[in-house]
Amino acid sequence: MEKFVPIRVSVKATPLQRLDLRIVFTHQRLRVTIVAILTGIVAFGFEGFRTRDKFAFWKQPSFFRGAAINPYGPYGEEEGRVYVTKQDFQALRAAGANVVSLNYPGPFAAKAPYALDAEALRYLDNAVNWAGEVGLYVIIHFRNGPGKSEQTFYGEDGRKDETVWHSEVERMKWAEMWKFVAQRYKDRSHVIAYNLMVEPHPEDPARQAARGAGVWVDLAKRISTAIREKDKETPIIVSATGWANPASFSDLVPTADRRTIYSFHMYEPFEFTHQGFAWAGKEGVVLTYPGEIPSDLFETLRRWDKSVLEEVLRPVVEFQKQYQVPIHVGEFGCNSQVVSCRAYLDDLIAIFEKIGWSHTFWAWRTDDGFDYEKEVGGRVRVPESQYMKMFKKYWKKNRYYAKRAPRP
Repeated sequence: MEKFVPIRVSVKATPLQRLDLRIVFTHQRLRVTIVAILTGIVAFGFEGFRTRDKFAFWKQPSFFRGAAINPYGPYGEEEGRVYVTKQDFQALRAAGANVVSLNYPGPFAAKAPYALDAEALRYLDNAVNWAGEVGLYVIIHFRNGPGKSEQTFYGEDGRKDETVWHSEVERMKWAEMWKFVAQRYKDRSHVIAYNLMVEPHPEDPARQAARGAGVWVDLAKRISTAIREKDKETPIIVSATGWANPASFSDLVPTADRRTIYSFHMYEPFEFTHQGFAWAGKEGVVLTYPGEIPSDLFETLRRWDKSVLEEVLRPVVEFQKQYQVPIHVGEFGCNSQVVSCRAYLDDLIAIFEKIGWSHTFWAWRTDDGFDYEKEVGGRVRVPESQYMKMFKKYWKKNRYYAKRAPRP
């Protein structure tokens, strides 16, 4: 026998205009449902911020805070791989994050005939399920697919080209891949966005002829149209070109899809963030932030501090003001063994929060060089590093979490 007790509560000085509570008592179990009218949001519950309009989340200032993750690490290497588990997702949720960006291989193969990759699909299904079970929102973000292999991210000696920019067939297959994915996950309430491609860079090939940013914008439009044939609700994320560099926002054009967020990755100044990494050609480089740091972005040597970071991000700010669209910082980070990395990250997140951008750092438990569970300047994980204390300072603002989602 259930007893319904209706309660009406008025709340002031919050985005809520009215709360109608229905408390349901069933035996010894207490279930609470809240129906709310919010500014731009339909409803939410104690276990999760629920809304019929996923795009409404992205309109809230810095609503999503979390991390990107790979299906295994070290990424790109087969020997010695360590695969992520549900416990890794649980640990991220327990630390206070409310979103995970699945920086995963797409389920269509990079090479012809671009067949469905059962292993990649299994990784993706597992990750989406685990995130829903532990209470994390999910952004699906593909590293590779038809005409774009993992080798497009290798260092200069081993880097392969993204042939998709020169192949009409491969661009068509990218759209087909995303249509398949949209059909598969469209009813998963915690899948909060489809991020179309990790770090497109048609203007920076390894060996083939360069192409302009327009070829990516055209492909993003094509993919968006394909997704909308199957899923009209889930927001889409489109990154800038130039490896998703914020400077490339000057070449970015909106796709005309009204439920689209625009994104960039922040690793500037690259000489600082990637110092010590042989694969990036920065072995032996020693730099400190704040301090004088060389950069291709400026003709002269600059002293980098928070004000210069804001200057570098200005094209993104201007784009957002012009088009009135949400912005997501899809990746940011630096070598965690560099002592001043923490100051750099703290300044960056403070900027993101001030502007109101959602953000996910690179990377959770799958990239040894960007492992923030290690102490600052250290090589071993500790119960709570200074990095994690810093992230939690911001993550404690995360108030709403996804309700556990059923398996498909």
